[in-house]
Amino acid sequence: MSTMMRDDAKARGVRAGASGGLTDLQIRRLEALLLGLIEHHERLEGVLDEHRDALAKADAARIGVCVEREQMAGRKLAELDAERTALLREIAGVSLRWQLSQPAGSPDPTKATLTSVAMRVSGPARDALLALAGTLRAVMSRVVQKQQVIRTASQSLMVHMRSLFEQVSLQLTHTGTYARPGQRAAGMHASAVVSTLDMTS
Repeated sequence: MSTMMRDDAKARGVRAGASGGLTDLQIRRLEALLLGLIEHHERLEGVLDEHRDALAKADAARIGVCVEREQMAGRKLAELDAERTALLREIAGVSLRWQLSQPAGSPDPTKATLTSVAMRVSGPARDALLALAGTLRAVMSRVVQKQQVIRTASQSLMVHMRSLFEQVSLQLTHTGTYARPGQRAAGMHASAVVSTLDMTS
């Protein structure tokens, strides 16, 4: 999340007073939550770009690092989502005990979207919050798309590597290097394998 966007959100009056049943503090918390979600989704997006490049180059070490960074980002986003649930519960004016006491199928006030809550605010603060919510939706959409691309690329790489292993296995069987799994044929030295393997496919 750029400093310019943060400053712009403030300049447009995110903190310009309570409305729609929200207190000034709740509006500030909503702003901070939106900014945090945008920032961490943008960081995750950058890691996904690196992951895709590592997959394209079949760089196992970089792939491993990217996976670890994605897991860390996921944990942070889970924390922010917990904050979102707590804030929505507070704004709705209900306790967790009250929610648990409701019959199955009752509307869950914590399922409201941040956008729907922002729309309850009036004036410049509403416009700024809705702008942040729109930015969050956009970056979340990009993240989902890139995760799908990486999932497909990962599956393709696994299929490719499996194919290479099968080629190696067939070639070793063809040359008689192994009479049976784990045993070399009598008189056959490992350096005697002369068949060419296609390692460029």
